[in-house]
Amino acid sequence: RGITNCLKYLKMVDGVPIKPSYRIETKTTKWIRAAQGGFLEFHVSPGEIVEKGQPIATNTDLMGDKQNTIQSPRDGVVLGMTTLPSVAPGAPVCHLAFPKRGVLKQVERAVQRLDDDSLHERVREDLARNMHITESDPSSDLDPEGI
Repeated sequence: RGITNCLKYLKMVDGVPIKPSYRIETKTTKWIRAAQGGFLEFHVSPGEIVEKGQPIATNTDLMGDKQNTIQSPRDGVVLGMTTLPSVAPGAPVCHLAFPKRGVLKQVERAVQRLDDDSLHERVREDLARNMHITESDPSSDLDPEGI
């Protein structure tokens, strides 16, 4: 759709560009890194809106025992994440964008109005296809130093 919109805007093809249901502009992003090596079990997927303190991934050892939970340092949007199940200490785990205040609520409302077969949902599904996403265990103790 982006290429078609460009062609329409440049009047190379007939039609009017279709505006996206929302757009996020930000100048602040951060790669969240693993505090220690291990195996990751993700709790979020690309395109998802996260809140401060929300679990992003659980880092386990070779035996599957939890080492720590990697959490979002701020409210933001997941831009991307590693697709490798294992990480070394300091390795990038998740790339987050931090839009201005109020923007995330507008985006949440826009996303809730979208159909399940919308471009947004299809792209999220395609990006997350290489990962196994699980719900975090709210009863487990969250390690705020896991970031």
